[in-house]
Amino acid sequence: MARVEPSLIGGHSWQSTSFPSRISLEVLDPRDDAWLTWKVHKTQKADLFRWRASLEAIARTGMNFTPNIYDRERFEEILKIALEMGNGEALFPAGEDVLIDLRDEDNASIAARYVTPKIGVSVAIGDEQGRLLLNKRAASGQWGLVGGYADVGYSAAEVAIKEAKEEVGLEIEVLQLVALLDGLQAVKDPTPQYSVWVTARVIGGEMKFHPREVSDAGWFTRDSLPAPLVHDEWAIMLAFDAIEGSLPQAFLDIPRMERLL
Repeated sequence: MARVEPSLIGGHSWQSTSFPSRISLEVLDPRDDAWLTWKVHKTQKADLFRWRASLEAIARTGMNFTPNIYDRERFEEILKIALEMGNGEALFPAGEDVLIDLRDEDNASIAARYVTPKIGVSVAIGDEQGRLLLNKRAASGQWGLVGGYADVGYSAAEVAIKEAKEEVGLEIEVLQLVALLDGLQAVKDPTPQYSVWVTARVIGGEMKFHPREVSDAGWFTRDSLPAPLVHDEWAIMLAFDAIEGSLPQAFLDIPRMERLL
């Protein structure tokens, strides 16, 4: 199976001088103020935005779910810090309807108010025998791929690695993109979300289930699938194609013409 090399993602090398690594004070000449200023600007701007987004997402999620008034006060303080980092501009909606002015040239302002599909990441983990790893959801009793909702601050591949470790105790190497699926086009359980499917192989760890999320897990062939499945069967067959190396390219849902008229 062809592996997507991180150094070639997007047609760029992550080691390229146009994408410098994080600042290493040991290799910088402190007398060269111009060089230091350039390095700080180039390497920290993206990190600061990611941290700001992560803090705001954590704060808003915590405020939505915690029943403890003292915890809420702390989440409010975290939110205040995140908003200060963005000069008072929010990246995520505060849970109330807000009119959107699409003439606003500030993309961050629009994004803060525009309701979009959630993003989920699913991992087709295969073994040397061509079997697919499925786990049983503790809450629903349904079987499906390892995965979960994407966390702010993590790439899709990083979410896949994190979920595999959390749900089944395995360390994995993400190999390639399998599909980008519209959850509203699923037959079994339509959901307003996009699902990113990737393949992976096990490189370490041992099978250990998350006590609240997973009640069982195992390796399955095409002819020995458990029931009930949370995914449509055709999608599971797509995952088998991917781990077997017979998927020629990543799969996208066929556009629905009625949505384009």
